[in-house]
Amino acid sequence: TGQTWFNSSANIIASSISTLYKFNNRIYAASYANGISYTNNNGNNWTDINQDLSSPTVISIGSCDSVLFIGTYGGNYKSTNYGTNWIPSNLGLSGASTAFISNSGMILAGEYIPYKSTDYGQLWFPASSGFISGGGKIKDFTQIGNYIYSVNSNRLFLSPNFGVFWVELINPWFYSEVNALTSYQRYLYVGHGDSGIYKTDSLATSWTRINNGLTNKKVKALYTNSNKVFAGTESGIFVTTNNGSSWHPLNNGLTNLYITSII
Repeated sequence: TGQTWFNSSANIIASSISTLYKFNNRIYAASYANGISYTNNNGNNWTDINQDLSSPTVISIGSCDSVLFIGTYGGNYKSTNYGTNWIPSNLGLSGASTAFISNSGMILAGEYIPYKSTDYGQLWFPASSGFISGGGKIKDFTQIGNYIYSVNSNRLFLSPNFGVFWVELINPWFYSEVNALTSYQRYLYVGHGDSGIYKTDSLATSWTRINNGLTNKKVKALYTNSNKVFAGTESGIFVTTNNGSSWHPLNNGLTNLYITSII
């Protein structure tokens, strides 16, 4: 629940975590400088799984059914044995993917535009009809029902058909730094690097800025678990249980309050 935190970094080499990901009863930790590791005992021990990788900089993790995907500065890789071995997965891609989301045997990978694979990463093809690439690489994906959302630094898009086409949604933060998306029930949450958190309905018909109790508005990560939405900031973790009406800190035991990922 986050009421108290304990150190769970025993024997992990990674010194700067880019993202965390849960898959097949394991938690994976990707690093900007030391590759990727996993734990299957809630962080008591970590195992490095960097063989076959050409770059130690891992920036994203995703999965599609039983296949694990990562984006690195040396390109994309996939694994069919939970990371024991990695196989390049770059055919059709233009560079390293910064985010993933999957559904029904299909996976989207975010670069400057979205790419899709329907064969577990054997081949990727652009899935960008209606998508405007200005605004840097895609930062995050999330889903509400059949709607898939994608965001780069300043533009938010919706696809009702898993990337067949996209519609840009009106937002109140044009040219601001967006870092994260999450969803809960019919609400979409957007985390900004300088102005906190915004909430809207699934079609973005109206926006509400929801920063009550959020003492640091430099939001780096968002995560939903049950009826709780968690926000990682440059000053720790905050949680809301009332759809963002108020936020409360959850930092007891944390020795580093610069939060980049939550799982």
